[in-house]
Amino acid sequence: MSNMQILWAVSVVAALAALVGIILLRRKPKATPAQDTLFSTFDDRPLDAMTRLDPLAEADVYLAYGNRQQAVSVLRKAAQEHPGRTDILEKIREIREAMKAMSGE
Repeated sequence: MSNMQILWAVSVVAALAALVGIILLRRKPKATPAQDTLFSTFDDRPLDAMTRLDPLAEADVYLAYGNRQQAVSVLRKAAQEHPGRTDILEKIREIREAMKAMSGE
């Protein structure tokens, strides 16, 4: 078996394992009456606010992949939602300056 075939097989196995893991993590266990406590009421609320990335971290991910426009877009939206966060505005300015420097302006 060649190295490419081994690499391909390992990649397929890893992808399948990741898929199974995601499916298992997304399953919500059924609550039994013994588990019905004060804290079980929190299971029904949306996790959007808890799982949302910090806009600076999200922008850094886009920047790591060279997608500067998407990073600026995320930061603009965050600046509108959080007008008091000057760090967001500073990051937008830094990205714009880097984009200008890259274009030769």
